[in-house]
Amino acid sequence: MIDANAYAERARGYALIAYAAFLPFSITGAQTALALLLVFWARDLATKRAHLGGLMSIVLSAFLAWTFLAAIFAVDRPMAFSRLPNFWIHLAWFPLIVAMENRRALRRSLWALAVSAALIGLYGLAQARFGPAVPRFLVPDVRLWQPSGGYYHAVGLFDHHLTYGNTLMLCLAGALALGGTVTGRARWFVATCGAAIVGGLFVSYARSAWLGTALMVAVFALFIGRRASILAAVAGAIVLSAALAASPTIRDRFFSSFRPGSNTERVYLWTTSWNMALDHPITGIGPGVYRSLAPKYREGIDIHWTTASHAHNSYIMAAAESGFPAMMFFVAILVAAFRGSGRLFERPPPGGKARWWAAAWSAGVAGFALAAFFNIISATRRSP
Repeated sequence: MIDANAYAERARGYALIAYAAFLPFSITGAQTALALLLVFWARDLATKRAHLGGLMSIVLSAFLAWTFLAAIFAVDRPMAFSRLPNFWIHLAWFPLIVAMENRRALRRSLWALAVSAALIGLYGLAQARFGPAVPRFLVPDVRLWQPSGGYYHAVGLFDHHLTYGNTLMLCLAGALALGGTVTGRARWFVATCGAAIVGGLFVSYARSAWLGTALMVAVFALFIGRRASILAAVAGAIVLSAALAASPTIRDRFFSSFRPGSNTERVYLWTTSWNMALDHPITGIGPGVYRSLAPKYREGIDIHWTTASHAHNSYIMAAAESGFPAMMFFVAILVAAFRGSGRLFERPPPGGKARWWAAAWSAGVAGFALAAFFNIISATRRSP
């Protein structure tokens, strides 16, 4: 007799592994795997084998619903509705919450994520060294050379270094979760994967991802224990010092974070985007419409603008495009995700694998929250 539920559970596990494997480099692959996960999640809801996921799902549903409402009242409704698919990444929360119950598939997906992210980290290092000489395979070429700094930056198979850097930041959280649950040679292998991911992070030159990673590692260490906190602080200082000493471009990019003149455009981006939100406080200008209205709010500001489509702050961006309620829902998603990390694995035993997974989840949410304050360009960019 065929056990449909067993086959469905196995297929869901494979879809979760595929999602993890594709996430670091292929939006199309990740979207396909996510669609399958959503189908299985909907099936489980219909048969009452799954739940909505608690507070996190409630606030996420509210955020998505308000974004749709904002599209209805957008200043450019056709453009807003055409850009709604760009919010697909938020749907990942729903099936992943349920998929966490499949510990075996979760473990395998962490392996897939660590290996895939390590390979794309090495690919990014090659891009930073050889620039356009490194093939882009199935995606269009992009500009890697940065005239102002005189260096190549890594974008992987995306078309923006921020997408690449912030994706690797979250992949590193997965590697941290895996590293605490293996021993012997396997742990050394995971550490090697982590080193490759960190290398890709550095050559992305995404300062938001650097800051988010620093907080993420700190939060992870605090969850694990005092000894881990000390080791993380020492290791972080060594890695950062080595990177700054080895690469003048990384050193210049790092210290530019503390030079007011280097952040002039970012300050004006925040100011003009905030003014945009104040002018449209309830439903915003419409999701995805930012590029159209940005020039109007930049009139009279005599600086060289390099960013046209984003506020370089995900909180302000949500308020500008979908109103202040959307910004509140966005914050609530992060609070609910952080609050619910310990509940993903009900009362994990001391020293158990679940403790590492919950710590990595919390750390990833914390890192994302900080990086989002400076800029997060979600995985809506081109990739194979």
